[in-house]
Amino acid sequence: MSLRKDLLSYKHHEVVAPLPPPEQEAWLTKAIEEDWSVHELRAAIKAAKPTPPLPEGKYRVIYADPPWQYADELIEGYGAAKAHCPKFFFACSVSNSTILPVRASNS
Repeated sequence: MSLRKDLLSYKHHEVVAPLPPPEQEAWLTKAIEEDWSVHELRAAIKAAKPTPPLPEGKYRVIYADPPWQYADELIEGYGAAKAHCPKFFFACSVSNSTILPVRASNS
């Protein structure tokens, strides 16, 4: 049994291919009804997936992502961190980032 919908592109079908056939049929039909692009179909499928619950309990982890300084140069449109970073935020050197205040938590 073919699930091919002539009103949709190959890419639409590719997006639903990992799903079970009944779900493929439902999503392809919805894409036709809503006149969705491939991007819209992909976003709708992603939004419909349930979000897994967060783990419970304590973890001995500190996740930090300070604005690092980069030594790279802007070369043919790549390595733009040095060129654009100062325009948006102050960037920390590695030595400065090691002295950032981190407070112990009892909770």
